[in-house]
Amino acid sequence: MVVPLLALPDSRAIMQSMADHGIVVRRAKSIEMSLVCDFVNHHWEYWTDEVHTAFSGSPTRVFVATSQGTPVGFSAYDVDYLGVFGPTGVDPAQQGRGIGAALLLRCLEAMREAGYLYAIIGAVGPADFYNRVAGAISLPREWPNFTDPDQG
Repeated sequence: MVVPLLALPDSRAIMQSMADHGIVVRRAKSIEMSLVCDFVNHHWEYWTDEVHTAFSGSPTRVFVATSQGTPVGFSAYDVDYLGVFGPTGVDPAQQGRGIGAALLLRCLEAMREAGYLYAIIGAVGPADFYNRVAGAISLPREWPNFTDPDQG
């Protein structure tokens, strides 16, 4: 999927809703790498290395959602390829509260702030979610992409 970053919806309402419910969504600090990677490893072991890589930039390319200082979700971008959003995840016990939408929008805003006009969502799971929250558009299935083993 591709997201036109210049057409992102305003995220202020969802960020206020998160704050009203005690959820803080922000860019992760490098000193939190172990905390966030441990959270990711607990829920999605296969993404731990990618998140670790996203901490290598300055500023980091990782966003975290916390409740009382404890991670409840994360999102990252520019991990294996520039301009690609993901991975992202929300603690299954916390899903359905808007945390994923807040993380998606904040991460995409950071990509826009970094100068990107479009973001690619490569390994698409919930396509309807990405379309509804960020206006993501499906790319033609026949286009080669980084999730194809032969495309590298």
